[in-house]
Amino acid sequence: MGIIFYAVGGEGMGHATRSEAVIKHLLLNHHKLIIFSYDRAFDYLNQTFKTEKNVLEIIKITGINFIYEENEFKLKKTIIKESKKIPSFLIKNIAIFLNNILKYNPSVIITDFEPISNNIARILSIPLICIDNLTFLTKCQIDNQFKNSIGREFNKKIINNYQGDYNFITTIFDVPLKQEYINNTYLVGPIIRDCFNNIKVINKNFILVYQTSKSNNKLFKILKQTSENYIIYGFNKEGIDNNLTFKKPSKKEFAKDLINCKAVITNGGFTLISEAVTLKKPIYSIPVLHQIEQEINGYYINKFKWGVCSKEINKKDLKLFLNNLEEYGIELVKLNHHKNDLFRLLDKKIKYLIGSYKKPSRLKRITQVKNIYDTLVQRLLNLIYGDYEIKNLISSSTHLITKSHLFSRLDFFKTKKKEIRQSKDINQILNLKLIEKYLKLNKDEKISYSIYTSAFKSNKQINLVFLHGLGGNKSVFIDLIIKMLKLSKEKINFKIILIDLAGHGKSTNFKSLKKYNFLNQSKYIKKIINKELGEQSKIDLVGHCFGSFIAIKLTNLLEKRVKHLFLISSNPFLSKSKEINFKIVQNKVMQKTLKLLFKNTKFNKTLINYDYKEFKKSSDYNARRIFLDIKNTSLKGYFASLYYLSFNSIEKDFQELLQKKTKIVMIHGKKDKIFPYENIKKEVKNKNIKLVSLSESNHLPVFNSRGELVKIILSELK
Repeated sequence: MGIIFYAVGGEGMGHATRSEAVIKHLLLNHHKLIIFSYDRAFDYLNQTFKTEKNVLEIIKITGINFIYEENEFKLKKTIIKESKKIPSFLIKNIAIFLNNILKYNPSVIITDFEPISNNIARILSIPLICIDNLTFLTKCQIDNQFKNSIGREFNKKIINNYQGDYNFITTIFDVPLKQEYINNTYLVGPIIRDCFNNIKVINKNFILVYQTSKSNNKLFKILKQTSENYIIYGFNKEGIDNNLTFKKPSKKEFAKDLINCKAVITNGGFTLISEAVTLKKPIYSIPVLHQIEQEINGYYINKFKWGVCSKEINKKDLKLFLNNLEEYGIELVKLNHHKNDLFRLLDKKIKYLIGSYKKPSRLKRITQVKNIYDTLVQRLLNLIYGDYEIKNLISSSTHLITKSHLFSRLDFFKTKKKEIRQSKDINQILNLKLIEKYLKLNKDEKISYSIYTSAFKSNKQINLVFLHGLGGNKSVFIDLIIKMLKLSKEKINFKIILIDLAGHGKSTNFKSLKKYNFLNQSKYIKKIINKELGEQSKIDLVGHCFGSFIAIKLTNLLEKRVKHLFLISSNPFLSKSKEINFKIVQNKVMQKTLKLLFKNTKFNKTLINYDYKEFKKSSDYNARRIFLDIKNTSLKGYFASLYYLSFNSIEKDFQELLQKKTKIVMIHGKKDKIFPYENIKKEVKNKNIKLVSLSESNHLPVFNSRGELVKIILSELK
């Protein structure tokens, strides 16, 4: 008996169901377990073992998810989408494992294709057992046609890293091990769930269909052209469509249908194939393209005549499969798994490893590694976020360091490294937390916003709300906020809300053009403020350009709750300024054109936050930046916002604010070519407005003159 860490990786549910069987066996032998996993596998294992007294903890970690389109694995898209998880995947997962190793001092680590636990065990010399099916690709003598596969070479570099003290490869294929692995690696038969033991197999008149890729749309059309009945899982829906019966996920129901079906149609995932082979069910495999493990599994199904494998589903192969079910069944009946018994071997190896492992002698080394790790991580965070410590950054389950922000700090690495090391303020502590949220308006429409909180034991509370300009998004304010918190000499309780306006950043487009008007958007922002800050709270409101017009409308809606209204690069006097560059959009022909463009532009559902760091010191009419403004806003959101800007219906609201004596601070660059400073200066004269000029800035001080801008805002907030 001993304490065992069991780490489950891999995206598919096969890793979870296989691990379920192994964990149950370990519990029968009275071992104590700490389970690590993520996403669906975590939910599944947590539900299964949460009441087990010998499962001390079930811990959620971060993992990578693959992207599939039209039954094809998309490597590039997976890398782009999942790259934002890398800091959390590496930094957070390592911290979780190291902390728990110090807490529990495990005797053995077992990994089912989970990379961090695998590497930590090897670094710290903790006994390691690897149980998986994927190392079959590199440790077995598979057929030569896959020898030079790019996918296999890519996998080889990853898979070969899984090398424990003992390795167990679950397989159904009669393919021998390579000579160099025979000393500590064992081929074992498939690990089958309890529900498939000692049952009577019946072949009823239906075929079970399971798809891990929900994008295989061609499948239904072809299945309907046959006379067979199909029960389909994997699309998370229920209902009957001709000869297709859809069912939602159910462990019990799926097992029952697998036992009773006469054949199986699936991708190339190992777990379902191994269960089907064990139950002697013929298989039609359509492996996910460029997923080398599935392609090899499908190849051997063909080779051993257990069924058919196709690159994509087609009438010819489906007909061949349906016409030869009896022949495939005969070949499957002949099959016997003369492989090693996993559980017998596993018990033996665990007993040996626990007996030979001197736990106390490792604790000192583990503690040293943990201390070195903590120091390195702190230095990394200092480099990314400046010369101060950020607590709870990694421990917070709500925080992910965004890819765009990491990229925006690359020049910081290059130019500020020496300066940070020499800084006297390096031990300054800033308790900062980021939460990303959405205000759901209906099924298809939502407003994205982020909340930064900086909590100290202080009586002073400042609530700030930031609204970006046309074509921008909330990420434009990130570095400005960090600079603000850094320059604030007082330890103040800050709560800062950044909002993506409709059709911008990660906020979806509205279906109706009318919804984009300033009043409507202000109402939604008011809901967010009331929800996050309370209905009576005082706030300070910051709006840049287009965002400043919504800020004016919002200030009137919030009545006396706005203490300061900061208007950056704004012109609420548009109708009186004859020389304004935006006059062209007030033309009726232009308005009709914008309305037509909005009507005929397709919705862009991709949620993007573009970082503007690379455009520091760019001009007002930088063509590339404007192009990216439009591209990343989505054309629909851009045209709709420009349309309401052309109506210029904000002046009445602004005059109302002036009569209420709201404290208004206008911050304007003297080099602003969109709203020329001299025009603004004339309009502000004799009005209850404080105008602050930025001598070296243009229309974009939010990322061209952050330092000056922050100092002005902080001086007003005192």
